[in-house]
Amino acid sequence: MTVPPALVATARCLWQWEWQRLMAGLAPADRDGNFQRRPSEFAGAGLESQLEQALQGAGRLHLIVGRSCPWAHRAWLVWRLRQLESTVQLLIVEPDPKAGRWVFPEPRFGCNCLAELYQLCGAKSNARATVPLLLNLCDGSQKASIINNESAELIEILNYLPSPYNGAPNLLPSQSLVDINHWLNLMQNDINDGVYRCGFARNQAAYNRAEAALFAGLTQLEEALSREGPWLCGSELTMADVRLFPTLIRWEQVYAPLFRCSRAPMFSFPALWAWRARFCSLPGVVDTCYPAAWRRDYFGALFPLNPSLIVPAGPSSSEGCLGTAVLSWRVGPAAILPTLVAEPLWIWAVGPFFAALAGLGFKEFFCFQRPEAIGLTLLLPLLLLGWLAGVLSAPTAAALLALQALLLLLLALRKFPMAPEADLGDLSVFAHLDANRA
Repeated sequence: MTVPPALVATARCLWQWEWQRLMAGLAPADRDGNFQRRPSEFAGAGLESQLEQALQGAGRLHLIVGRSCPWAHRAWLVWRLRQLESTVQLLIVEPDPKAGRWVFPEPRFGCNCLAELYQLCGAKSNARATVPLLLNLCDGSQKASIINNESAELIEILNYLPSPYNGAPNLLPSQSLVDINHWLNLMQNDINDGVYRCGFARNQAAYNRAEAALFAGLTQLEEALSREGPWLCGSELTMADVRLFPTLIRWEQVYAPLFRCSRAPMFSFPALWAWRARFCSLPGVVDTCYPAAWRRDYFGALFPLNPSLIVPAGPSSSEGCLGTAVLSWRVGPAAILPTLVAEPLWIWAVGPFFAALAGLGFKEFFCFQRPEAIGLTLLLPLLLLGWLAGVLSAPTAAALLALQALLLLLLALRKFPMAPEADLGDLSVFAHLDANRA
């Protein structure tokens, strides 16, 4: 039976009205329908005082994060990159979509959920229990105090906490602060919050404004990385890179399909595409990425955006980590030039060396019928592709290239068993090769 058009129109009006009510509870908006993020209760106390509080709590600090939250992800990344495992304990909470809260896998500090912990620490009864959360567990008791729960401030505290490792990066170097602040101001509103402004827009005009600002910001980042790189502020990894990564790594998994950030795929920004792969190859970064959890929590929890609660399959077959996903990402031809330009100048010396090795390998194969030579030679472009895709760092690729050079040189010096030599004009060469195949 055909549903009467009047009934369909009535149902649409009722659903639109109910959707506006649901969205008001999920994400507040201004009068024009633009998403407005709520302020954090424990923010704004000043970096120096909060850093002093964190230093006094050394050995009792806990960082609480959730796998799916991009704001918690940035704190997790700083904790990992600065190798703070021995000074700040990491706790991971799980979402409970039915109750709309974060819960501990097992009770901690006498609490079953994050909201109870907030109450224990003296938060207001209506305070939002969010992640990330930097917590100081007081000496000799189960009482705890919250240092900060605003990610932008919390990651600065983590950056200035002493790391037990001398090689831990300073993500806020003084000589780059002007450039860092330039990118942070752009990204916070137009990109980090921009994807949410697209997804939580209340009307078409609000979405159009957010979407235009988002892709304008991505274009600025693309142009900057194409000019210099390999990082946003030049040769050094900084906080600007850390705050961009959680947004871009969720692009295909969540933001393009669910938040309607779908004007252009990420690989249409070749410099950003290469930058993302390069960041993902940093030590410990893949361990913070959970694509299956992102899809499950976004599509399964944001009911107003996905009423069916159907969780789609992601673009990668990797479920638990991005180790294999990095290998599956395509580096388009347009991404190669920005990647090459972004690398240090000494890398360019590898080019002539690469060509010489390839020539030596082909000479050994065609002139002296050494099949092992062609095998070593064919590995050379694989090394180049691995470096361009960000799977291999430049030093690793150079070390493997040096090993291949040594093997080819030993082969050329006849240190390896030789195949029978023959004159290229002698057709018995091909008979010999056919006999070997048989």
